[in-house]
Amino acid sequence: EAFLLGVEFLSCWNGQGEVFTVCFSPVSGRIFLRFPGGEGMVAVGLPDITADATEDVPLENGIMEAFMFFSACGGISFGRRRVAGGKKGHVEWCGELPPEFLPPLS
Repeated sequence: EAFLLGVEFLSCWNGQGEVFTVCFSPVSGRIFLRFPGGEGMVAVGLPDITADATEDVPLENGIMEAFMFFSACGGISFGRRRVAGGKKGHVEWCGELPPEFLPPLS
């Protein structure tokens, strides 16, 4: 993945620091989860943009914008938009990663 937008949750459990990472690749549309124990998971949140032949804005001639949204219930969604020649494409959003997948916040 050439570019990832992500967030790390830092917590302390039983005196031990833990890191939980969630990243999004706006180009491939994949979401990467890295759990504190080192295990990982990959999900396809959006289609690979390089395989989308119907897009009006060529990938190599534009800018990719990536967005992260935290919902009121504690879930995370990711979005992307392509921009070229001053023309902004529409924002595509993946489904929400529910708060059950994320570490508890206190």
